[in-house]
Amino acid sequence: MENWLKSVSAFANGTGGTLVFGTAEDGTVAGVKDMETASEVIRLKIEECIVPPPEVRLKVKRAENGKRLLLLEVTAGRETPYYYMGDGRAEVFVRAEKASIPASAQELKSLILKGRYLSYDTQVSGYDFKDFTFTELCVAYQEWTGDRMNERKFESFGLMKSGKLTYAGLLFADASPVPNSRLVCSRWKGKERTESAEYRGGLIYLINKGIWFVRSNTKILWREENGRKTELPDYDSGSVFEAVVNAFAHRDYFIRGSEVRIDIFEEYLTVCSPGGMPDGEQIQKKDTDTVLSVRRNPVIADMFYQIGYMKRQGTGLRNIRSLCEETKGDTCGRTPEFYSDKGQFTVVLKNLNSGGGNIDMDGDRNADTDGGEDGNGGNKAVKPETSPEVLLNENEKRILAILKEQPAVSTDNLSRESKIAKRTVERILQGLKKKGAVVREGSRRSGSWKVMISYCERNEQ
Repeated sequence: MENWLKSVSAFANGTGGTLVFGTAEDGTVAGVKDMETASEVIRLKIEECIVPPPEVRLKVKRAENGKRLLLLEVTAGRETPYYYMGDGRAEVFVRAEKASIPASAQELKSLILKGRYLSYDTQVSGYDFKDFTFTELCVAYQEWTGDRMNERKFESFGLMKSGKLTYAGLLFADASPVPNSRLVCSRWKGKERTESAEYRGGLIYLINKGIWFVRSNTKILWREENGRKTELPDYDSGSVFEAVVNAFAHRDYFIRGSEVRIDIFEEYLTVCSPGGMPDGEQIQKKDTDTVLSVRRNPVIADMFYQIGYMKRQGTGLRNIRSLCEETKGDTCGRTPEFYSDKGQFTVVLKNLNSGGGNIDMDGDRNADTDGGEDGNGGNKAVKPETSPEVLLNENEKRILAILKEQPAVSTDNLSRESKIAKRTVERILQGLKKKGAVVREGSRRSGSWKVMISYCERNEQ
């Protein structure tokens, strides 16, 4: 049976594609002599061997040598999976690089749900809503919106249906029983693992643990100019947060025994999530400014939006890059990199206090590094942008009011006085620094905060 039919199945199960008839194996153009007969045979074979029949179009194209080629355009299907009925059995094919290969069990499940316009996180589990607590989620929602989560909201956000949790709801539970709801973190010195941790639980808990692990295993340097000290963290906290949130929002939860991984090396860190791009393409071959955002887990992504962890526009990759550039203007050679294959998606964040150069996925720098003075006490200052018209939400205004009265207040006391959770206070402070609203002066332990704006008239929410 013709191998090209397997590619028809793979194209229909993916993002579509085109097959060219009339070329030899060595690439020479032989042409199609009888277009009418060839077209009829192709249509009959597809109707006979591909179930359900995908939408296709046949076009004639003339090659440079004057001979005619027959192009078979296969449209991305909506009724997945598309089976190839040949060789005595029914098989489903998907694209991997430039080949059409049999779909794995996880890919087949995803295609079945896609054909039903469903996703993993929309499926109803066998667990009752009343048997679980959602403290982390409820606190995050209230801090962001000022409103309380109730059963009606759990239902409207797609976390529960008729008293049963969906898998999205199960993943947000404090003690999530989903086996794949796991995070593994490691700190490396060369090839030696010097620190490691494994976490299990709900998504917000895992995200917070990932952020904490990075913060605990990286450095913050200082640069002084005109008597003012400025923090120079190894990694922009906003970029790390975006990378970790995106990893849990878009990972493939069908892959058994999988987890999100954070690995910190001397000159970079990686955040790896199970599952490649939903369309099977490689992100490193695309322009991240124009790549189409596809949400593998729409309910999870929407819930992250509801608590302020994500934007609906699908700008995560652009945000990761732009936040690094805002933190350190001289990011030459330190631009974040993105890689994907069939099995995983990887974000590479460069150490902003280290040399530049590209990173290969074996862990070696493949460009020259200069070390420079930038991360080691050089005299080039990082100047915060300041403006009296910075947009602030209510929590940010509350924090600023306290900082004006108590510049040396600790994070713990700031949390108590503002009645905002400590982890949220830390995130707010990082956001205020990026907006130029505050500057940290002095050392981390004995320093103080300086408010750089005199008033805040407008509100984000």
